[in-house]
Amino acid sequence: MTAAFLHLSGVGQGVLCTLLLLLLCGGLCAAILAFLYRTPASRTALCLLPALVNFAVLGILMNGMALRFSPAHAGALERALWSAPAWTLALSGAVWAVWILHAMLRLLDWRRSHISGTSIKESLDQLPSGLCFYAENGLPRLVNVRMEALCRALTGAPLMNGAAFWQRLAAGDVLPENRTLQTGDAPIVQSADGRVWSFSNRRIDAGGEAVVQLIAADITREHAMNAELAADNFRLTEMNRRLRRYGARIRELTRERETLAAKLRIHDEFGQALLAARRLTEVPGDAAQRAEVLRLWRQNLALMEGAGSAAVPGRDFDELIAAARAIGVTVTVEGEFGAADASCMALLENAAHECLTNTVRHARGTLLRVHLSQAQGRITAVFTNDGAAPQHAVTEGGGLSSLRRRVEDAGGCMRIASAPRFALTVELPLESEEWT
Repeated sequence: MTAAFLHLSGVGQGVLCTLLLLLLCGGLCAAILAFLYRTPASRTALCLLPALVNFAVLGILMNGMALRFSPAHAGALERALWSAPAWTLALSGAVWAVWILHAMLRLLDWRRSHISGTSIKESLDQLPSGLCFYAENGLPRLVNVRMEALCRALTGAPLMNGAAFWQRLAAGDVLPENRTLQTGDAPIVQSADGRVWSFSNRRIDAGGEAVVQLIAADITREHAMNAELAADNFRLTEMNRRLRRYGARIRELTRERETLAAKLRIHDEFGQALLAARRLTEVPGDAAQRAEVLRLWRQNLALMEGAGSAAVPGRDFDELIAAARAIGVTVTVEGEFGAADASCMALLENAAHECLTNTVRHARGTLLRVHLSQAQGRITAVFTNDGAAPQHAVTEGGGLSSLRRRVEDAGGCMRIASAPRFALTVELPLESEEWT
């Protein structure tokens, strides 16, 4: 390697020229990358310097190879390089190789720490949404991988014209294996893989140039939730319809229940009036008893004519006691009503009226006892009389059957005992919520 370049064999000269050519290519690659990464001009120049120097040296050496037998026509610089020892050329090549390697490493560090057009494109390709920027004439300026894949899946062709792609989406012109859910300014398409995409576009200004931004958002989950919500709304609509029908039936049942209560009241009032009149025919009473019987008949006539007001249940069976006195029956009440509900009181009064009628009609008694007790939010009323005991088990008729149905509808229970004496037990809840 101590011989001059011109004195080397052809193989030695070829090896040195090849080395210089590789250094030239490495320098050019470094300079091109520095330009693409948009590095400062000084960094690009430092990367280009090895390429220029090695290009000049390679040209001089190759010229010397051509003028090997007539070097007299060469200049001073050319003769100096031709006569320099070969090892100096190899050493300078190694220095330039280290220079280029260092420049490449610096460029990689620059790329990792700075944003470039390439890094932006790579970032956009990682987005789950489709993104496309195109000029007003439809020429795409930037398209990420997702939007390109969507265009191929929906139209069967690459995205070469953004405006044409948008027009096809707005018109619902997609391949048959896809499904258009909505067209117009906000098209929605379900692709063949079952995913739902919502497309939108708007004009933006990009460095003084009007550009259209096209976005495809994955709304598969939202679409499924909307479908589920629509199904729930349908079920709620059906439920509301059924509830309205149920409400209408409730109102009808309430009217029927009120009608039944009115009939029962008329039955009780007339029964008491008839019993009182029968009592007077059998045993003539004093003036007070005749006046009470007359009051009962007038009250019944007013009730039939609709002039009577709705009966309000008393707290101590006042009306029952007065009516019983008119027909010669004494009513005794033991215990207290406490916090009994008005509806509970009305039902207990109906039970007492029924027992009063049975006392006079069947047992022919003159005393009706009512014993009241409360425990665990319920009231119990036991009705007994001093009349004759039933000869057979009591069979429920119209009055008792109707009373049992009303008691059980209210959440209570009713028991009838025939021996050793007749006893009617009614148990009802105290709280008003039980009476709905």
